[in-house]
Amino acid sequence: MPQGPRVAEDRILAATLDIIREQGLENLNVRGIAARIGCSTQPIMYRYKSVNVLLEHIYNSVADMHRKFITGCADKPLTLIGAALAHIRFAEKEKHLFRFLFQTVQFKNDFFEQLTSMDETAVMIETLCQQSKLSGEQGMKVLRTLMTCAHGAASLTANGSVGYDETALAEMLESTLNGAVSCVKEGR
Repeated sequence: MPQGPRVAEDRILAATLDIIREQGLENLNVRGIAARIGCSTQPIMYRYKSVNVLLEHIYNSVADMHRKFITGCADKPLTLIGAALAHIRFAEKEKHLFRFLFQTVQFKNDFFEQLTSMDETAVMIETLCQQSKLSGEQGMKVLRTLMTCAHGAASLTANGSVGYDETALAEMLESTLNGAVSCVKEGR
């Protein structure tokens, strides 16, 4: 039996990403991907044995987009507040991708692991520790506190529960940062 027509992997990935970005993961199916590309479902299922395999590829791509968004969108040099605001801004601009990345049961994204694996994070922590006279361990506690607050705000923003007000968010994050620094200095 002759092999069916081939569809380039990048076209499948681009169509899948576009559907998730525009409509959310809940509206993704192979027929929709095929319709967007202009082919039958067969070439897609030939290349990817299951939708889950396809989603793993997309997931890694979206995680990379998120990292690039944070490092490209925030102030230079990247600050903790800048990174936190960029994370929230990503949730505001890319609501469906944010939810796919951080609120999908299928994928267990450790936001803190992703954040601490960025090269820029080490520089941010070092700067914070020098400026605030904190140990590395204390600096990581401050980072975790600040980013928990930022991630909560980002989730609320992505889900449409709150609006995006950068000035108010920056003030909230600054207060959280200052409070976290004070708490770790006091040993709390």
